[in-house]
Amino acid sequence: MQVQQLRTRLAHRLGLSAITGPELERLDESLQAALVRLHTEGAPGFAYSEFVGETYGSAAVTISSHTANTSTITLSAAPTGLNVGDILKVGSDYYAIYSYSGTTLNVGAPIKSALTGTGTIYQRTVRLPTSGAVAQVVDLTNGRVLDNRPDGLIENGLEVQSHATGYEQRRARNGVAYLSLWPCPDSAVRLAIRQNYALDDLTSDTEIPGTPAFFDAVLIKAVSIWRGLQTGGVTAGEVAANKQSASDSARGAKSGTSSQAQRRPNRRGR
Repeated sequence: MQVQQLRTRLAHRLGLSAITGPELERLDESLQAALVRLHTEGAPGFAYSEFVGETYGSAAVTISSHTANTSTITLSAAPTGLNVGDILKVGSDYYAIYSYSGTTLNVGAPIKSALTGTGTIYQRTVRLPTSGAVAQVVDLTNGRVLDNRPDGLIENGLEVQSHATGYEQRRARNGVAYLSLWPCPDSAVRLAIRQNYALDDLTSDTEIPGTPAFFDAVLIKAVSIWRGLQTGGVTAGEVAANKQSASDSARGAKSGTSSQAQRRPNRRGR
């Protein structure tokens, strides 16, 4: 369904006939917010893709140059598949790769002492085809379902371990979307990834794939968001009614209107 069709349906639900410029902006903002929230939640009936990606494991590297009190490190050669978020280990110290260009790495903050000799880069990232929210990740190498771990740094630090237990979806400063594993595994792994439809650069003509029940859920959430933008906000009764409508819509999607089977993942190995 196109965005403009969703906008028209939202206006009908809100009882709007004459839509001014500011009102049009509020409708679009409400739809965008509703789509993003359902997109992040992985709502039933929303289009998604499934694919297999893999990390590159570890690679020994030689440091060609590094000056004390700087953050830039030049290698003799950079490993294939290098990405922002990969881990450099020199001696007993770990550094997250902040950015890179060719054989030059930047670790973000100055390193007090000059680095020399050799090190190891542990590659724990997978580049994603779009910016769509990642809904599920399975470690096919170790037979594990990975949890979403946006707080992985606090829980695991940068130390390398035998296998990952979680993932984090991130976007580099150059706009590249990627998946980062926590903790950093010491060898290459193959991952099965389910990624939702991307919502970048929506226009009135953008075609959004989904089931009727999914679009109903979008409109229910958009109505609540639109009313929250108005003076006076939303009443407690309206909130309760919207929750019930959203629950009914979700049940409808799970009972057969979704184009994809709804199954609980096998969490073996957690």
